[in-house]
Amino acid sequence: MTEFKAANGSSVTDKMIDEWCDALDNDKWPEGWKNRSKVVYGRPPLSAGGTATLSIKVPVAMKQAIAKEAKRHGTSTSNYARALLAKAMLAE
Repeated sequence: MTEFKAANGSSVTDKMIDEWCDALDNDKWPEGWKNRSKVVYGRPPLSAGGTATLSIKVPVAMKQAIAKEAKRHGTSTSNYARALLAKAMLAE
């Protein structure tokens, strides 16, 4: 059985982790756990520095090509375009 040390110095075993997983899988709060904050709804921000909208005009064919590539990569058009911009900025 593997034993780990938590950040607070307490021991955590594989058995404990399995019990926690079982409880959480059954929508139960594991024994001894405390809720330390409110539930935060929504997705996390894309950047620690915040985000801003950037609207640009591109030819229809280019937008269609970007959307097609995004779908092929299993991501959104926005996320794919963001990655292209980041890659171009890092290349300089």
